[in-house]
Amino acid sequence: MSDPKDTINIENVVASTGIGQELELQSVAMDLEGADYDPEQFPGLVYRTQNPKSAALIFRSGKIVCTGAKSTDDVHESLEIVFEELRDLRIPVEASPDITVQNIVTSADLGKNLNLNAIAIGLGLENIEYEPEQFPGLVYRLEDPDVVALLFGSGKLVITGGKEPSDAHEAVDMITGRLDELGLLAWRSSCFDPAFSDVSTCRVASSPWETQGLLQASECEGSFTRHIRVAFESRHVGWGMSVQTAAGLVATAATGTAGPVATAGTLVLFAVFISVTAHLAARNVLGDVPFRRALVVGIGPSTVAVAGTALGVPALVTLPTAVLVDWIGIYRSYDGSRGLAVYIVLIHFVISILIGTVFVSVALLLASRPGWINKSCSRLVSPP
Repeated sequence: MSDPKDTINIENVVASTGIGQELELQSVAMDLEGADYDPEQFPGLVYRTQNPKSAALIFRSGKIVCTGAKSTDDVHESLEIVFEELRDLRIPVEASPDITVQNIVTSADLGKNLNLNAIAIGLGLENIEYEPEQFPGLVYRLEDPDVVALLFGSGKLVITGGKEPSDAHEAVDMITGRLDELGLLAWRSSCFDPAFSDVSTCRVASSPWETQGLLQASECEGSFTRHIRVAFESRHVGWGMSVQTAAGLVATAATGTAGPVATAGTLVLFAVFISVTAHLAARNVLGDVPFRRALVVGIGPSTVAVAGTALGVPALVTLPTAVLVDWIGIYRSYDGSRGLAVYIVLIHFVISILIGTVFVSVALLLASRPGWINKSCSRLVSPP
């Protein structure tokens, strides 16, 4: 594994300067070959240099902003070209105008997948902005150096706000150090590629979650990994999947085995959950009804959901089937009309989602705690 600092690359350097006098940009645009000036779109004149490549934004006040350069040396070379062009137009420019670097944007690669949910908690919410629904990266504001880092689940970093190239190196050192302390770095593993089918053979170093919900690393084999991965890949379906995840974790950890025992434990816990939510839905519509009827209802949908997940059946097939079986169970158990059974199923669906969300949130919170899965798995499998 190479040092992440070796992957640091400057993507953009933004610097500012000025010539100390106002300019008639329309006249400059006509005389300066290659200049682009459209005041209706942008108030400044844009002049691009080719060697080195950059763009100079020249404003009426005489202020000039250079952007697109790949190094501070390129900034000075590019602006010197601009100064010479202006001098050729008989615009007085002093010999060495002050140039101030405003922002150095760099990229880097930690070479490891990141658990952004756990990082957001571990680094402290006061320094973190993480809204995956709006932006896939985590925003981490550092105080020393005074930069902002964007962290992505792939391990890629973007560091902005630096004034010196060394700021990026210091930021990468600080970030990797903090993540190591929290145990939130996991080695990349190609076996978690969606095309990889044999999940049970994967073994990697630690256990964070990717923002998309896939388990990136685990020392556990078999159903523990499969329960989490399959259920979270299907999380957009909603009903039952979140509870199946939590149930699978509990069953596997409790029994200390994988495979049939864990699957059976998942089935029992999920059936109990579906029965309880079915009873709540039925009571909401029918009033006081015996709970034993709900026990009959819970068996069907839970069997369909667990069997479908274990066999790899797409969730878009499993869900409608489970809902249909749920309707049949409710219709026969409560001796009502078909329309009434549909109404109870709808309420059952909503209640299951609400309570299931609580279950999976608790499971995610526990799993995001550094080392939690490793400690749980140490009782289930021997070291590789």
